Amino acid sequence: HGHEAAERLAPAQGVQVLELAGSALVIRDESAAPTSALRLTDLSLALDGFDSRADTPVAVTVRGRVGAGRLRIEGDLTPASLAFTGTLSATGVAAGPALAYVERALPLRARGGRIDAAAAVHLDDGAVRLTDARVALRGTRITDTADTPVMTLGEVVAEGIDLDLAAQRLALTRLGGRDNWLALGRRADGTLNLAALVDAGAAGGQTAAADTGPSPWQIELGKLALADTRIAVTDATLSPPLTQDVTVAQLEIGSLTLGQPTSLALA
Repeated sequence: HGHEAAERLAPAQGVQVLELAGSALVIRDESAAPTSALRLTDLSLALDGFDSRADTPVAVTVRGRVGAGRLRIEGDLTPASLAFTGTLSATGVAAGPALAYVERALPLRARGGRIDAAAAVHLDDGAVRLTDARVALRGTRITDTADTPVMTLGEVVAEGIDLDLAAQRLALTRLGGRDNWLALGRRADGTLNLAALVDAGAAGGQTAAADTGPSPWQIELGKLALADTRIAVTDATLSPPLTQDVTVAQLEIGSLTLGQPTSLALA
């Protein structure tokens, strides 16, 4: 009983001022292939007036570099509960660590690109939520597993993102794109190149569902708006094969909700 009482009465841990600079941190996720590795350099941390038993928030600032890009997190940390409310911003961060998760979900290869992001961050009782988030991905090349080009992303921007990991919910108000390229082809056997990717991804999802049960994730997509999209169309079922380049100046689709009608505008 004395040992338990000593644990309950453990002394408070306090730091008046904490400043770290010039540090490095590597975050690796090897739970599946491919591995995702995020390396932070020139890492700095500023913490003022930390008391492990305090219910009063203290200011925290974390800055670092990810390759040529910059990452900044700042906000208020409540020491007693380790709850955090603040903001996250990333500028010119290499997209590789994030694209690894795309490759895990779909049979494709995604290479290159930079990410700019901004979001409000909430951490409470171990649950993480991002709100009012905006993420832009630029300059990414996507191929199938045989390295056949499928898509080149000039710019894709997701806005109004609300990601709640505990509730397993993802919602966004708008998904926009500009200056993107897409290969759409029909092979000699009549199958579509993109259909092969979708079918393979669906098969993987069905296998996962059989193993773990239906996914409880809720996903809500808002308006889709694409501008200056170039599509390379090929049809090998024709003789001679058809090759045609099509440019879609503007494509807008209203809020995407399954089972509900939506508006469509194409130019």
